[in-house]
Amino acid sequence: TGDYAPGILNTTNPESQDSAMQWGGANLCADFLLLMSQIPNVERVNFWTYGMPSAVWHPIRKNSLANYTLMPVAILYKTLFPLVLDQSLFVTNTSPVGSDGNPYSVRSGAFLSNDNLYLNVISVNRDKQDTHILQVNGVSGYNLTNAILLTAPALDSDTFFTTSVSPDINGNFTLPPMSVLILQYASGTIDINEIVFSSTINIFPNPFSALTVLQTDNFLQNATLTVYNCFGQTVKEL
Repeated sequence: TGDYAPGILNTTNPESQDSAMQWGGANLCADFLLLMSQIPNVERVNFWTYGMPSAVWHPIRKNSLANYTLMPVAILYKTLFPLVLDQSLFVTNTSPVGSDGNPYSVRSGAFLSNDNLYLNVISVNRDKQDTHILQVNGVSGYNLTNAILLTAPALDSDTFFTTSVSPDINGNFTLPPMSVLILQYASGTIDINEIVFSSTINIFPNPFSALTVLQTDNFLQNATLTVYNCFGQTVKEL
């Protein structure tokens, strides 16, 4: 998943070549990943992202001799990697028909750690027009620790936004068109030595060359900061 654009001809315009790796393609990619997580006879393997600079429809796009763009599909994989836990749970998904006539608008998947301490729910609204409300059931015994929404201003966006969200008074979440919702839970019986870390971190300016500022609302003690480049290589560890 992610390299689903081999049929794009070299003669097509750059906009068409980019489309599969932009936000519209990333949203579809998330939908595919959740679909596959529900197939019991599919062996789960590690996923990886690669870039071929001469082919602009791959997850890393070459803009110039020294300028690259990490496309939304690649960033989505990086975002989901720590969230797809050891166990893929069976999910019963009820969703209205999409505005385009597709049989569903919203697909969800749930992932549980082997020690049963952590549970993540990922939901995708693939509808290009309509907003939908998500009601999550079956998470009794777990407390919500983090909720973020991934959105973009347009299907052809080269970037997307990550926003912290909260449930409404009924405990439901709002999914705007073409969005991805990530809910992280921790067991209510978690050991006192286990720490659920939830923090807002700002980095500015971004991008930067020689100096940047990292700002967090948590006091970090005995913490390690690892800086990676866009290829996943470690640049510095503090």
